[in-house]
Amino acid sequence: MADWLSTMQQTYEYYIVDPGTWKDIKRLDNVVKSSIKRDSSAETLGSATIDITGTLEECYIRIYLITIQNGFREKHPLGTFLVQTPSYKYDGKVQTVSLDAYTPLLELKEGDNVLDTCCAPGGKSAHILDIAPNVTLTCADVDEQRLNSAKTNLQRLNRTAKFLHLDFSADISGIKETFDKILVDAPCSGTGVIRRHPDIKWLRRQKDIKNLVTTQEKILDNAFALLNKGGILVYTTCSILKQENEDQVKKFLDRHKDAKILPFEMKGKVVDFYQRLPGENNSDGFFYSRFIKA
Repeated sequence: MADWLSTMQQTYEYYIVDPGTWKDIKRLDNVVKSSIKRDSSAETLGSATIDITGTLEECYIRIYLITIQNGFREKHPLGTFLVQTPSYKYDGKVQTVSLDAYTPLLELKEGDNVLDTCCAPGGKSAHILDIAPNVTLTCADVDEQRLNSAKTNLQRLNRTAKFLHLDFSADISGIKETFDKILVDAPCSGTGVIRRHPDIKWLRRQKDIKNLVTTQEKILDNAFALLNKGGILVYTTCSILKQENEDQVKKFLDRHKDAKILPFEMKGKVVDFYQRLPGENNSDGFFYSRFIKA
């Protein structure tokens, strides 16, 4: 049998991303080289560094792996990154951090008190502060080491936030403040990102799903208890499983009569929630939903 890997060509392409629409708007042709470091403990890619031959201001960049074999060309998204040059001065190198963000659904406004319940490794929190730098942001996470990583990333990017080491699926009675906007990017099966984490197919078990669904329920209930009247809670996962997504939304609404679905626009249509499948727009699988407190 022929060694098919030996006949495959691989390269990378880089595109500037519009943070409002999350679409590629311009290809970067001045990249000399890049290095990517995967964060194996997260659903995000990790971090990356690219060398360029010209100036580049702070922006978002999406990196694709391009494979070519026997005349067939495939384009695989590796991740989207927040890019910041040191001191905003060009020195030939751009340093980046990982990013997974759903912040436009929060409808952030100046002065909002915002909570990111599962913030590590900090990409979503950074995006919140990019879109709305005049909000007050609290970043929480159950994993102290990864919370410290988020703190380091935000400090390096000159972003200011409060940090809270807390398991939102457990006792949250110590939190005395309430919030206008809350993001719950919940721990999940990761079935929407299998192409970047193929080991999920072998390591994930049915009992894991049941445990994750229970954890998601507790996080949602606790987060909603801290939401101000008229506030918005965004619930997202990188799962494609109905029990973690659509079913979870329905059960949450049954438990909380003062929670109402807050529809949003996706692909030109107004939807109550949206399941993006792997491969759609060359991206991973994610679930989006949001609620308003009546």
